[in-house]
Amino acid sequence: MTEKGAPAGRSAELSDNDAVAAVEAGKAVALETILPDLRSRTGGEMIEAKLLQMQGFLLYAVTVLTPEGQVVTEYYYARSGLHVDR
Repeated sequence: MTEKGAPAGRSAELSDNDAVAAVEAGKAVALETILPDLRSRTGGEMIEAKLLQMQGFLLYAVTVLTPEGQVVTEYYYARSGLHVDR
C-alpha cells in the first residue's frame, strides 16, 4: 500500500465500456454489490468509483464522503467484491 492507503504499483483506469465488458464477462462484480459493505464500513455516500487494472487484477477504487465530512477512498477486489484490507 502507498502512504495514502492505495495499493502499491502501477494502475490504469478502465474506460466505461471496458468496465461494463469486465462485469458482463464475469471478471468484475457489479458495483452495486459492494455498496452495502461500503456503507457499513464508512457510513457515507459514494462520490466516485473507478475500475482499475493493477498488477494483473481488477480493483474498484470507491471515493466516499463520510458523515464527518471526510473524503476517503476504499478499495475492493473487483472479481470477488471483497474489501482490500490494509
